[in-house]
Amino acid sequence: MPIALWAFDIRQELLLENIKPLVTPLIDGNRPNIVPITNLLSFLPKIECDRLLQFRFEDDMRRALIGRLMIHAFFVAHHGCRWDELVFSRSSVISSICPVPNSIRSSNGKTDEIIAEPNHLRGISFNISHHGNWVILAGNTSLENTVRLGIDVMDFQEQFTAKEASFLRDAPSDPNAPDSHLRRFYRLWCLKEAIVKALGVGIDFDLTSFEFTINETVETLE
Repeated sequence: MPIALWAFDIRQELLLENIKPLVTPLIDGNRPNIVPITNLLSFLPKIECDRLLQFRFEDDMRRALIGRLMIHAFFVAHHGCRWDELVFSRSSVISSICPVPNSIRSSNGKTDEIIAEPNHLRGISFNISHHGNWVILAGNTSLENTVRLGIDVMDFQEQFTAKEASFLRDAPSDPNAPDSHLRRFYRLWCLKEAIVKALGVGIDFDLTSFEFTINETVETLE
């Protein structure tokens, strides 16, 4: 399936060499220097900038800003658009601070962003998610693929107890099982999620308030 997956760490300094894949026109000369966030705003339409400037905290603004730049850059890179011809109907990245009328909500109550211009790209599906240090994008690179995309990212470091985190870090290095760390993560995360679902609580529930001890195929809840 022709899908692009991009990720960007907001903790890295916004150097020209790091921003270049997102904002090609930003490069001016050969001097690497830190790019102020306010400079990056100039590469987005005014309506998007105005919404971004409503964020109170810099990290929130960084995540939203990088997300917007990634969306624009994705269409430039994979669909041959000019940066300045892209128009979007609404912003899913910043919809939490800009309420969207019911008339443009999808059937499941969410506000899915679509591209309005160029017209021939209206069917292209893309999605942005951000949490912690990371902003990720999934985008359809083919005009023929009509599958709707969704993507999600979560910083899980604060969701595990010290004992559980140690269990994840100490996964054995086995050339026959290179994904041992990932397997342990999935195992722990699915157990945590099962407790949350069984209790009927929301995603803001403190997952460190209980702890799993895993010994081969036996799980013990404490």
